[in-house]
Amino acid sequence: MVGQNSVLRVGNSFFVGDVGGGRLTISNGGAMSSGTGFPPLISGVVAPTDSIGSATGAVGEVTVIGSGSSLSSSNPLIVGGANPALIPFYLESLGLDATVLFMGDGSLTSANGGAVSSGVGPHTVQGFVNNTFIGGTPGSTGRVTVTDPGSNWTVGGNLMIGGDGNGTLTIANSGRVSAVSVVLAQTANSTGMLNIIGAAAGAAAVAPGVLNTGRVAFGGGTGDIVFTHTDASGNYLFPAAMVGSGAVNVYSGKTVMTGPARMSVRPRCMGAPSLLAKTMSSARIWTMRSSLLAHWIYAASTSALPASSMRVSCASLAIRGLC
Repeated sequence: MVGQNSVLRVGNSFFVGDVGGGRLTISNGGAMSSGTGFPPLISGVVAPTDSIGSATGAVGEVTVIGSGSSLSSSNPLIVGGANPALIPFYLESLGLDATVLFMGDGSLTSANGGAVSSGVGPHTVQGFVNNTFIGGTPGSTGRVTVTDPGSNWTVGGNLMIGGDGNGTLTIANSGRVSAVSVVLAQTANSTGMLNIIGAAAGAAAVAPGVLNTGRVAFGGGTGDIVFTHTDASGNYLFPAAMVGSGAVNVYSGKTVMTGPARMSVRPRCMGAPSLLAKTMSSARIWTMRSSLLAHWIYAASTSALPASSMRVSCASLAIRGLC
């Protein structure tokens, strides 16, 4: 779909890479909309949902690129697999174990000013569950990248990065993502990676992006937040509250965490322990109302770093208001 006069309206829902391979590109001001104002419910699960890379063996790819280009829907979006709540529905209603049916691979990119919205619209049906998933069902894989000034993804409800599957969200170079709340690695066998500010682990640092949410929660799986960005000014804030047990990986840039946090954290240095001790003992960099800070400095100074659920490299991270 190319050009300002290119418009596609889908009355119910869309699938890109449902049971095979599919690719959709919206560029140069093209627009696509999907979803009904009052979606029907299946056993408390919103149906329909929009899907990218749904069934096992399917590969779906959607790119929204350029200022004025947009993809909007009142339906929740599933990038990789399906809504995990459908698994018990199939089992209870049809006696079918659908676990192996939805192991798809999906990717979504919003770049150069592209705009995406999912689960945004009038939802008045009782029991509506507005969850957008990246890697929804077991064995599925989902990847979302929001990058460049003006690029954004607005999630009307909750964003689950790794529902029962494997999910990765990267926000970089002034890209913005907004959601009511974010959950990383919802269940025990899932993985959720939030490259929340900049690039992925091991990649070259880039300018930071923005996550607008009130809460980031780590679920029962393997959840990671990665900071790899180029802002060393000390003015970059991460205000979301954080709860649960997970890993925070700081590779570059300076991030000030201002929200409350209740997390299970034990640090392990990615770099030289002496450098970590120097970084962590600087009052100008670290601001914490917690006995954890003393433990971190002691562990770093003695090189007796335990196995970690919070990993910090030799960069700058400040945490304020830690409970």
